[in-house]
Amino acid sequence: MRNFMILACLILAVAVGLFFYMNWLHVSTVRGDKGESGVKLTFDKNKAKADIDAAKEKGKEQAKAAKEKLTGNEEVKGAIKTVDTDKKQVTIARTGEADMTVDIAQDTKILVGSKEGKMEDLRAGQEATCVFQTKAGKNECSLLTVKTAR
Repeated sequence: MRNFMILACLILAVAVGLFFYMNWLHVSTVRGDKGESGVKLTFDKNKAKADIDAAKEKGKEQAKAAKEKLTGNEEVKGAIKTVDTDKKQVTIARTGEADMTVDIAQDTKILVGSKEGKMEDLRAGQEATCVFQTKAGKNECSLLTVKTAR
């Protein structure tokens, strides 16, 4: 029982320390009308929720990146710059990086919004995400997702 109490106190101390470190818990002094004083603990649940949501999103991104590394897939996002149906290639303009041209194979899945599409549905300026693998020096797109205009 003694060991359990020590463990419980240790967990509580770590939690309180973490709450202070994350700036979720605030301590302030208050003075009453009759000269009394006290200590006020305030828990900022909005900041805690925002931090937890941000951590979840970062975890999802890291899991996705790890999965892509394991499968050999990479991802490129940007606006479609050109569509060459003869060469079966799409060039994607990336912000702050060089444009990337990807090959569209016969088995490449193209999604326009939530519906299946084809190369003829692609237009310059559309926001696109391409999952690809580099094979023999060429970027082969396996999934091309295009956002539809709202």
